[in-house]
Amino acid sequence: MFNIKSLIILGLSGATLTIAGPIAKRAVTPTDPTVALPIDPAVAAAIWADVTIDSGPLLNNTSPDSDDAAPGLSKRADFCYDYYLNNDQVQQWGNAWQASSATTWIPASQWRSWVWDSANLKLCAVNRYIAVWDGTDVSSWELGWAMKAIGWDCYDSWSHTKGGRITGHGSNGRGVHIYLTDKNANCW
Repeated sequence: MFNIKSLIILGLSGATLTIAGPIAKRAVTPTDPTVALPIDPAVAAAIWADVTIDSGPLLNNTSPDSDDAAPGLSKRADFCYDYYLNNDQVQQWGNAWQASSATTWIPASQWRSWVWDSANLKLCAVNRYIAVWDGTDVSSWELGWAMKAIGWDCYDSWSHTKGGRITGHGSNGRGVHIYLTDKNANCW
């Protein structure tokens, strides 16, 4: 019998697992996305080895979203997509993000994206402010928190999430939209 960690690790190594017979749905208890769970460094390294990074300007961005102001930011996903993303991989990548102390600079009217290709996941961070002084650093911890929160807030079925959008904070308190999507989707 395999536990879920074995299944995830097998999935990352490219092994194929076939399970015969009926599979009962498991009860899922959402974990607190503010809790950074430990991740095996070898598993984290395998994830990051399969990640590509991209960035670019927002097109037709004339004003910040009204919900981007720091006071009163929602800490729940405010929009869910209709993708079929593996929530166990979402949670695992979120833990890998939270294990890092790095930050990412996102200038005003710009976006950054990270794609975990073999998991079909894309994480985007979008700064919709237009003034040049409204750029901000976003911590890896915040990106991991957002990814895990979207995974649970947009939970779809047995072990899948639809993906979605949530508002996080940059280091200067500015709101940053964070999206979890299919790897082929746009960041805006």
